[in-house]
Amino acid sequence: MLELKRYFGEVLDPLNSRSHKARRWSIEDVLSWYEDSTVSLAHKMMGPLKEKRVLEIGFGMGAHLIWLARQGAAVVGIDIAEERVRAAMALMEREGLSGKISLVCGDIRELTFESGAFDIIYGHDILMYMGGDYL
Repeated sequence: MLELKRYFGEVLDPLNSRSHKARRWSIEDVLSWYEDSTVSLAHKMMGPLKEKRVLEIGFGMGAHLIWLARQGAAVVGIDIAEERVRAAMALMEREGLSGKISLVCGDIRELTFESGAFDIIYGHDILMYMGGDYL
Protein backbone atom coordinates (compact mmCIF):
# COMPACT_ATOMS: atom_id res chain seq x y z
CA MET A 1 0.00 0.00 0.00
CA LEU A 2 2.84 2.42 0.78
CA GLU A 3 4.30 1.98 -2.71
CA LEU A 4 0.90 2.73 -4.25
CA LYS A 5 0.60 5.90 -2.15
CA ARG A 6 4.12 6.95 -3.20
CA TYR A 7 3.32 6.21 -6.86
CA PHE A 8 0.19 8.33 -6.82
CA GLY A 9 1.68 11.10 -4.71
CA GLU A 10 5.08 11.48 -6.32
CA VAL A 11 4.98 9.92 -9.76
CA LEU A 12 1.56 10.72 -11.18
CA ASP A 13 0.62 13.93 -9.38
CA PRO A 14 1.10 16.76 -11.87
CA LEU A 15 1.15 19.31 -9.05
CA ASN A 16 4.23 17.66 -7.54
CA SER A 17 5.91 16.20 -10.62
CA ARG A 18 9.24 17.66 -11.71
CA SER A 19 8.22 17.30 -15.37
CA HIS A 20 5.26 19.65 -14.91
CA LYS A 21 7.00 22.41 -12.95
CA ALA A 22 7.99 24.20 -16.14
CA ARG A 23 4.34 24.62 -17.13
CA ARG A 24 1.87 25.67 -14.48
CA TRP A 25 -1.47 24.23 -15.54
CA SER A 26 -4.45 26.36 -14.68
CA ILE A 27 -7.61 24.64 -13.58
CA GLU A 28 -9.30 26.14 -16.65
CA ASP A 29 -6.74 24.36 -18.88
CA VAL A 30 -7.58 21.04 -17.28
CA LEU A 31 -11.34 21.59 -17.32
CA SER A 32 -11.31 22.58 -20.98
CA TRP A 33 -9.43 19.38 -21.79
CA TYR A 34 -12.09 17.40 -19.92
CA GLU A 35 -14.87 19.03 -21.93
CA ASP A 36 -13.07 18.07 -25.15
CA SER A 37 -12.61 14.44 -24.11
CA THR A 38 -14.71 11.42 -23.29
CA VAL A 39 -15.03 12.79 -19.74
CA SER A 40 -17.68 15.15 -21.08
CA LEU A 41 -19.88 12.09 -21.73
CA ALA A 42 -19.69 11.17 -18.03
CA HIS A 43 -20.55 14.75 -17.13
CA LYS A 44 -23.60 14.63 -19.39
CA MET A 45 -24.71 11.29 -17.95
CA MET A 46 -24.75 12.79 -14.45
CA GLY A 47 -27.51 15.20 -15.44
CA PRO A 48 -28.22 18.35 -13.45
CA LEU A 49 -26.04 18.45 -10.34
CA LYS A 50 -27.55 21.31 -8.37
CA GLU A 51 -27.97 20.11 -4.77
CA LYS A 52 -26.86 16.55 -5.62
CA ARG A 53 -24.49 14.81 -3.20
CA VAL A 54 -21.49 13.51 -5.14
CA LEU A 55 -18.57 11.35 -4.02
CA GLU A 56 -15.52 11.32 -6.26
CA ILE A 57 -13.19 8.39 -5.74
CA GLY A 58 -9.54 8.95 -6.65
CA PHE A 59 -9.79 12.69 -7.29
CA GLY A 60 -6.13 13.21 -8.20
CA MET A 61 -5.40 16.89 -8.60
CA GLY A 62 -9.04 17.83 -8.00
CA ALA A 63 -10.21 19.20 -11.35
CA HIS A 64 -13.39 17.09 -11.36
CA LEU A 65 -14.13 18.19 -7.80
CA ILE A 66 -14.04 21.81 -8.95
CA TRP A 67 -16.23 21.10 -11.95
CA LEU A 68 -18.77 19.26 -9.78
CA ALA A 69 -18.85 22.06 -7.18
CA ARG A 70 -19.26 24.70 -9.89
CA GLN A 71 -22.33 22.78 -11.09
CA GLY A 72 -23.89 23.17 -7.63
CA ALA A 73 -23.17 19.72 -6.19
CA ALA A 74 -22.22 19.05 -2.57
CA VAL A 75 -18.91 17.28 -3.18
CA VAL A 76 -16.79 14.85 -1.17
CA GLY A 77 -13.55 13.53 -2.61
CA ILE A 78 -11.48 10.59 -1.40
CA ASP A 79 -7.93 9.78 -2.49
CA ILE A 80 -5.35 7.42 -1.07
CA ALA A 81 -2.35 9.75 -1.44
CA GLU A 82 -1.81 12.33 1.30
CA GLU A 83 0.20 14.47 -1.12
CA ARG A 84 -2.75 14.68 -3.48
CA VAL A 85 -5.13 15.59 -0.68
CA ARG A 86 -2.82 18.42 0.42
CA ALA A 87 -2.35 19.64 -3.16
CA ALA A 88 -6.10 19.49 -3.84
CA MET A 89 -6.82 21.40 -0.62
CA ALA A 90 -4.48 24.16 -1.77
CA LEU A 91 -6.16 24.18 -5.19
CA MET A 92 -9.64 24.36 -3.64
CA GLU A 93 -8.53 27.30 -1.52
CA ARG A 94 -7.00 29.04 -4.53
CA GLU A 95 -10.25 28.54 -6.47
CA GLY A 96 -12.38 29.82 -3.56
CA LEU A 97 -14.09 26.46 -3.06
CA SER A 98 -12.53 25.20 0.17
CA GLY A 99 -15.81 25.46 2.07
CA LYS A 100 -17.80 23.70 -0.66
CA ILE A 101 -15.72 20.55 -1.10
CA SER A 102 -14.76 18.02 1.58
CA LEU A 103 -11.63 15.95 1.07
CA VAL A 104 -10.79 12.64 2.71
CA CYS A 105 -7.46 10.82 2.64
CA GLY A 106 -8.21 7.13 2.69
CA ASP A 107 -8.64 3.81 0.99
CA ILE A 108 -11.97 3.30 -0.75
CA ARG A 109 -11.99 -0.28 0.51
CA GLU A 110 -12.52 1.19 3.97
CA LEU A 111 -15.31 3.68 3.26
CA THR A 112 -17.49 4.44 6.25
CA PHE A 113 -20.21 6.48 4.57
CA GLU A 114 -23.77 5.38 5.23
CA SER A 115 -25.70 3.70 2.45
CA GLY A 116 -27.52 6.32 0.39
CA ALA A 117 -25.23 9.14 1.51
CA PHE A 118 -24.56 10.11 -2.12
CA ASP A 119 -26.69 10.58 -5.20
CA ILE A 120 -23.72 9.97 -7.50
CA ILE A 121 -20.45 8.11 -6.96
CA TYR A 122 -17.91 9.01 -9.61
CA GLY A 123 -14.43 7.76 -10.43
CA HIS A 124 -12.35 8.59 -13.46
CA ASP A 125 -9.42 6.36 -14.46
CA ILE A 126 -9.45 4.39 -11.22
CA LEU A 127 -10.27 0.76 -12.06
CA MET A 128 -6.75 -0.13 -13.22
CA TYR A 129 -5.42 0.81 -9.77
CA MET A 130 -7.96 -1.13 -7.73
CA GLY A 131 -6.48 -4.60 -8.08
CA GLY A 132 -7.96 -8.02 -8.58
CA ASP A 133 -10.11 -7.93 -5.44
CA TYR A 134 -12.50 -5.49 -7.13
CA LEU A 135 -12.53 -6.78 -10.67
